[in-house]
Amino acid sequence: MKSIWYISKYVKTSHIGNSGARGFFLLDELSKRGYDCTIFSSYPFKYSKKFKKVIVNIKRNFKYVYLNSYKYKNSNSISRVISWLDFEIKLLFLKKKYLSKPDVIIVSSLSLLTIINGLFLKKKYSCKLFFEVRDIWPLTLVEEGGFHNKNFLIYLLKIIEIVGYKYSDHIIGTMPNLKEHVDNVLGFPKKVSCIPIGFDIKETSKSSKINKNIKNLIPKNKFIIGYFGGIGISNALDTFFESIKKLENNEEIHFIVAGEGDLRKNYYEQTEHLKNITFLPMIKKKFIYSLMSFCDLLYFSTNNSKVWDYGQSLNKVVDYMLAGIPIIGSYDGYKSMINESGCGEFIKPNDIDQHLKNFLKYKNMPIQDRKNLGNKGKKWIIQNRSYKKLSYFLSEIISKNT
Repeated sequence: MKSIWYISKYVKTSHIGNSGARGFFLLDELSKRGYDCTIFSSYPFKYSKKFKKVIVNIKRNFKYVYLNSYKYKNSNSISRVISWLDFEIKLLFLKKKYLSKPDVIIVSSLSLLTIINGLFLKKKYSCKLFFEVRDIWPLTLVEEGGFHNKNFLIYLLKIIEIVGYKYSDHIIGTMPNLKEHVDNVLGFPKKVSCIPIGFDIKETSKSSKINKNIKNLIPKNKFIIGYFGGIGISNALDTFFESIKKLENNEEIHFIVAGEGDLRKNYYEQTEHLKNITFLPMIKKKFIYSLMSFCDLLYFSTNNSKVWDYGQSLNKVVDYMLAGIPIIGSYDGYKSMINESGCGEFIKPNDIDQHLKNFLKYKNMPIQDRKNLGNKGKKWIIQNRSYKKLSYFLSEIISKNT
């Protein structure tokens, strides 16, 4: 029975929510295949906050190691870096004698610093090291965080990135075109596989109907366009809200926006006088599919960024496809999922005319044609993105590299 250690500061468990629980679901499936699995994280396991350190035996062959690292409130502050360092130090000095010696260690970003611990543990246990990239750092900081290439922190992270790529035995990316980035950084080809974001069948079955108070906020007999998720700078929603303003006199189209973020208040104040938009708070995961079922079209957007040249694998898109609703993505990167399944289309970011044209296109489309598009997406995502199936790909990678 091979022993797998999965190390990620931010990995959640299914008790907390689907978003961020990718590692939990993959290892849960691997444990069913007979692997001895252990997760190391500082994201609190249910009811574990009162413990400084806790080992939770979730089930046979599956352990969760919680490291109580420094907490921070602002993700854009030095406190976040301090939290990273605190986690790495506690992981380094953690007594691991009670755990099975690893055959494979999977280090999953973020934090990028964890790959240093991974390299140390690889040498100590003479095991294989896999580097899982869920967010391309420091590229994301430069492209979307406003950091300069010559910033000392960026320079340091670049060195860590290169060392991690070079000395890992295998690299796994959630984005489909990561190999291009890795080969460009290293200057030579490297083994890179894609295991994208997926979904857990048990989690989707926990869906519940939204209460009447929320339901009554959704207008009837209108074409509903929905956006669900973060409302911040990285969500690139300026063009979306400008489109809403342009369509204020169209009484047949209504927009629903559900989520939280730094720019929510700003967008709300811009549009509170409009009758064609309803703002809702962040909706709990178990209600999200019920709420989406009232929509005729779902929308997401990203900034123009080199990061997207290597593809996307967003939780939001997975949820949208599972809802069985057509999707418009304001996205100009490496295409995947939506075009592969034929459940919608990508449009150019920042192009208001194209936004308006496509919103009206789907509004005027026959209802059955829209349903057929949505069903294509749902069928495709169920066939290709369950964590049960994705764990099979991970198992194959482990077998070929050990």
